[in-house]
Amino acid sequence: MSSEQTTDNPMIDQYRLMVPGDHQNTRLASGWIFLAVGSMAIAGILTILIASSRTPYIQDIIPWVGFFHTALVVHVDLTVLTWFLAYAGMFWTLNSVNRAHAMGWLALALAVLGTLVMVASPFREAGTPSMNNYVPVLIDPVFLSGLFVFGLGFAVLVLRGLLFSTPVGITISADGAIRFALYTALLTALISILALIASYVGMPEH
Repeated sequence: MSSEQTTDNPMIDQYRLMVPGDHQNTRLASGWIFLAVGSMAIAGILTILIASSRTPYIQDIIPWVGFFHTALVVHVDLTVLTWFLAYAGMFWTLNSVNRAHAMGWLALALAVLGTLVMVASPFREAGTPSMNNYVPVLIDPVFLSGLFVFGLGFAVLVLRGLLFSTPVGITISADGAIRFALYTALLTALISILALIASYVGMPEH
């Protein structure tokens, strides 16, 4: 919403994040919301399939061996990883200035593509589930490729947010406090990405 839009409740307006009236950023934010909601919808469908794979008689119809654990991995990733980070993308996008839209669309496209690849992986009868807390993965090139592409999209999203977030401001205000929290979350995300890279580089060969 733009800074001119308010409600009849001053208490709500006091803690509402005022964002620039940028059509491109609004469309980008909508894309992140659709990704978040879509991932939850697909996770719900996977829940039905997961339960069916352990239901007498019905489980004989499902042709994929070991589908329970492989689908469970994707279900958890959609509900914990994709949903959570996509909503973060929505907030960070709304808090961005009217610049680098191509970078924003690239981040969203990579995240959507990576999610779709991860969703398709359980139906290939491939991969060994690794039930990590968190993120569980399938030891499968297709799944790991999808996870990598999603992570790459998230990294681009974080980089755009760090470079093009709306300034917090020099005065103390509720709006500025929200912007400060969003920027702090971006810094936390950057540290997490760097920690993940460092962990991968430091992994033993065997």
